[in-house]
Amino acid sequence: MKEVNKIICGNSIEVMEEFPERIDLIVTSPPYNIGIKYDNYNDSRPFDEYYEWCREWLCSCYKALKPNRRIALNVLLNIGNSKIRRDSPCVRFSNLLEQVGFNLHSIIIWEDPTRSTLSAWGSWMSASCPYIYCPYEVVIIASKGNWKREDKGVSDISKDEFKRWVNGIWKIPTAHSKSFPVPFPEELPRRCIKLLSYVDDVILDPFCGSGATCMAAKKLKRRYVGIDVSPNYCRLARNRVKMLLF
Repeated sequence: MKEVNKIICGNSIEVMEEFPERIDLIVTSPPYNIGIKYDNYNDSRPFDEYYEWCREWLCSCYKALKPNRRIALNVLLNIGNSKIRRDSPCVRFSNLLEQVGFNLHSIIIWEDPTRSTLSAWGSWMSASCPYIYCPYEVVIIASKGNWKREDKGVSDISKDEFKRWVNGIWKIPTAHSKSFPVPFPEELPRRCIKLLSYVDDVILDPFCGSGATCMAAKKLKRRYVGIDVSPNYCRLARNRVKMLLF
């Protein structure tokens, strides 16, 4: 595939049309729609519009995956504050995945162990209006077709990694960057890639941002395709991947 090992600047829905049934694993974290200030994307869309757009790109993900391959989708468990209505992206995206045709397999709950605890509880010690705080993100795991892969490949996961990572609660610190507003911690795609794919598989991230998934894929001897609508973020991701010396 001459298109692999590239970061492509463009609309992910359109670009994924160029990869019909050519991808082995999708690992991504889409925009959360909570008002994050990206350089050229509106992250404060009406929820109905946002989830319809999500359904569209999930359809493109489904078309891009080979049969009996997987998607690992990182989303928030719950959202809601004084400016944003309460919502459960985990439930919404699980429903969308099934509507598109995916078979749900499991979820992984990941927690940032460095996160500070909440000091606001809504109606203190009253049933009037308590605030339910759930500071976790989830990775929804689903498959196109059968969960089991019948093809044979090289797995590079260690016994210790396998035992720890099939436990669906992961503790991973959030990444920080001055160049990108919500960097994906590289440890998250690294675990998904080692657990869910073979060496030399093609890994796709349709919202690659600063390139963490592509970097993890390259380090793990997988091929990668990254897509982002922002020329600035694509440039950042390409530079980060290029700096990896192998």
